[in-house]
Amino acid sequence: MTMLFSNLCLVSGSEKMTQVRIFKLRWIFVLFVTYCADWSSVQCQHPDYKRPEELRLILVGKTGSGKSASANTILGREDAFKEDISPGSVTEHCQREQVTRDGRTIVVVDSPGLFDTNKTAKAIEEKIKACVEKSVPGPHAILLVISLKARFTEEERSAVEWIKTHFGSDSSMYIIILFTHGDMLGGKTVEQFVRESTDLQRVLNNCGGRYFSLINGPGSEPKQVQKLLHKVETMLKLSGGLYYTNSMYKEAQRKIEEEKIRKKAEKEKIEREERGKKREQEEEARRSSCKAALTAAVTALGGGLLMPSTTLIVVAAGIASTYGSECVNDFFNDFFGWAT
Repeated sequence: MTMLFSNLCLVSGSEKMTQVRIFKLRWIFVLFVTYCADWSSVQCQHPDYKRPEELRLILVGKTGSGKSASANTILGREDAFKEDISPGSVTEHCQREQVTRDGRTIVVVDSPGLFDTNKTAKAIEEKIKACVEKSVPGPHAILLVISLKARFTEEERSAVEWIKTHFGSDSSMYIIILFTHGDMLGGKTVEQFVRESTDLQRVLNNCGGRYFSLINGPGSEPKQVQKLLHKVETMLKLSGGLYYTNSMYKEAQRKIEEEKIRKKAEKEKIEREERGKKREQEEEARRSSCKAALTAAVTALGGGLLMPSTTLIVVAAGIASTYGSECVNDFFNDFFGWAT
């Protein structure tokens, strides 16, 4: 595949290609990409492709497009993400949920309405950073959710450019348009609807023509999620299964790694301090025990010498031998300020 692209693009400095030849080459390129995207044949599959053990999907779109409902459908759960019919955004913060299916983890990150015009640039930037952190080291697909039951807005017309601006210029290679409410087109198929909308065609052209129609709700077809994931896999096979990343994701990854190191160091410090306190407590208990025992020994020894009483002297010697020279040293240090 690399050789084909090289042959298509390589032009010597002295050779001038005619308009006809350029036109033909462009069509060859379009047919090649279309063939790969539609059929995902062995010839088009990247030689280094390996099925990712964790598939990360991030959903973006305007408020009310059906992001949360789509996220629940993908996960096969009804309560993973909060859904509601509301003019305002139900999802206030980026949320990450996951499920294990067919031996691998499917991660879905639902975002708030990032295209909403009532948000400040700083607020949008903070929410994007949060979404990035929850999809680190990077998403395998960015699902741009567009509802077909609502009027196509200016924000959605420029959605792909918006994603490229905020997530990086190469992010368009990982975008799949996810249409919702495709069952509310009055008998038309999604394909017919797209053909009749030049605005939708322009959006699709900006992301390689990739789209999928997802029906959410009780009557949804279970196999449609499998088909969606297959479409993601088809896209990934051209890139070797690599997830999307850029400087923003790398910076987020660096901060996460630094935070892990900081927490590990903090945990080790706390454990050292706890071990030190425990040793101090044990030492204090030992010294207290020594002090009490040797005080009794000295008292017995003094009484034995004064009476005199061999029994008391033997008791004193027994106590001293039981607690050893270390306790004797502690005793003389505490009472006289010098060691034996």
